[in-house]
Amino acid sequence: MGLFQRRFARVAAGSVTAAAVSLGVLGAATSAQASVVFDFIAIVAANGEGPFDNDPIGPPGYATQGGITIQATALGFSGAQAYLDGVSSGRPAGLGACHGFTGDDPPQCTPSSEDNVTDGETLTLSFFSDTALANPLTVVLDPTFFRDANHFDTFVLGNMITITDASGTGTFQLPLDGEFTTALTGNTFDFTYYNTEFYIGGVTVTAVPLPAALPLFLSALAGLALLGRRQRKKVTA
Repeated sequence: MGLFQRRFARVAAGSVTAAAVSLGVLGAATSAQASVVFDFIAIVAANGEGPFDNDPIGPPGYATQGGITIQATALGFSGAQAYLDGVSSGRPAGLGACHGFTGDDPPQCTPSSEDNVTDGETLTLSFFSDTALANPLTVVLDPTFFRDANHFDTFVLGNMITITDASGTGTFQLPLDGEFTTALTGNTFDFTYYNTEFYIGGVTVTAVPLPAALPLFLSALAGLALLGRRQRKKVTA
């Protein structure tokens, strides 16, 4: 084996080792992703009722936990906004939507009885890896918890909502216990009224980010390809 071939073998072996280490780190990074629970019932209990906005200086309607930022918005009526509703008759609600707000401090829904997701409304949850809302983050939601218009966590058989995620639109029947265990994947999810009013009590979120080891792994493979091309040129020269 010539000097060049021996040098190539050493460098290639180092690149393979780097690639192998990268694969190991990549696998560890993927398997180590922890779930984060955004408990809207607990959030409203801690901060009080009002628009979903925990930072009046930054972009409206978001909260951050465990390195994941969630933004909540509402559509369907002019001035619609995501709203955290509290306890009624001893029963908590969670995250709903208002058609609009009064000028009170804190703002109140108008009409006052309309603070859940009703006919014509959509509540949207979007996920990001930063508080600047500049980098969308793909996540899995499972489970998702719901409450009905009267704050009960049970639903009548046949009550349904429409959920849109990365895989498309589907109409889903709410389970009687309010715990929705169909895994949803994407970075933006639309929860729309179909035939029943509802609140979202909370969501369990697992991030599916680009693993930190992937750029290193790709770099090692690129190094191997470059060395291979150089060796071929040397042989044919």
